Amino acid sequence: MMKQVLKWFVLALSVISLSGCSTISGVTDAVQYPKQAIDYVQQTSSFISETQTIVGSADFSEENQKALLDAMKKQKEALTHFNELTPPSIQAAEDIHNQIIDFNGVLEPVLDESIAALEGGSLQLDALKQAFSPVFDGIGEVTKLIDGLNNLLKQ
Repeated sequence: MMKQVLKWFVLALSVISLSGCSTISGVTDAVQYPKQAIDYVQQTSSFISETQTIVGSADFSEENQKALLDAMKKQKEALTHFNELTPPSIQAAEDIHNQIIDFNGVLEPVLDESIAALEGGSLQLDALKQAFSPVFDGIGEVTKLIDGLNNLLKQ
């Protein structure tokens, strides 16, 4: 009888401990997510600014092409990582996350096509400008999300 009570006590204690860890993990995620999202949006904004500079210049040298290719691959990795994040169960965080995911839906195919063309040596500057045009147009909306993310940190 005593062994049975002890087993139930250990089982109950385990369940309570595990649910407590989940709660702590949820709180940690809620605190970390806005910081991760802000970092991603800032990195994306910098990437797009650098890309605009390269695309806007008349110098589409091999050196600039390599730098752009490296930046695109790095951005693609960051995009993939961000898309795998799960926002905290706060409506504002979910809304912001979905807006960033929507923007990533515009950016990702542009990155994929541009990386393939650069690696194949067939990307022309005019084609790059045209491909990135919707990305350049949409980044202003994404950078506005930083304010919303900063507000999440204050909550």
